Amino acid sequence: MNRLQAWRKRQNISQAAAGKRFRVTGVAVGRYEAGHRVPTRSVMIRILEATVGEVQPNDFFTPGGTS
Repeated sequence: MNRLQAWRKRQNISQAAAGKRFRVTGVAVGRYEAGHRVPTRSVMIRILEATVGEVQPNDFFTPGGTS
C-alpha cells in the first residue's frame, strides 16, 4: 500500500471523495494509487495541502510510493 492509499484509508474516504479534495476524478486517484499515472505538479501541491503533508511529491517517485 502506498502513502496516498494509506492516507485515504485512514481518512475512511473513497477514491471519489479524495478526488474531490484534490480536484481530480476518483479514477485519477485510483491511477495514482496504482502507479499508472503521476500527478501533475499542481495536483501534487493540492494533494500535499489536502493531506497536510502526509503525502509528499517524492512519494510518487520512490519505492513504496505510487510509481
